[in-house]
Amino acid sequence: MSSQGLQQGAIVRGALLPETVEVLSVARFGASVKIVGRGLKTGLARDLVLTPEQVAQWRFPAPRRHSMAMRGSSA
Repeated sequence: MSSQGLQQGAIVRGALLPETVEVLSVARFGASVKIVGRGLKTGLARDLVLTPEQVAQWRFPAPRRHSMAMRGSSA
């Protein structure tokens, strides 16, 4: 996938990541992309600056549909 499709809330996997990550923010720096995310298993922060070629190697599973408000509800 290109960096154009990368957005907040996306769930990503790839060789540069030790675990699946939820994207919290995306900032573009010329051709590169800075991604701040949270590991889904560990909750650890991930802060990466990637080239378009590196982003193209990532896998983007089905988009996550849960809002932050729904995560804490027990209904």
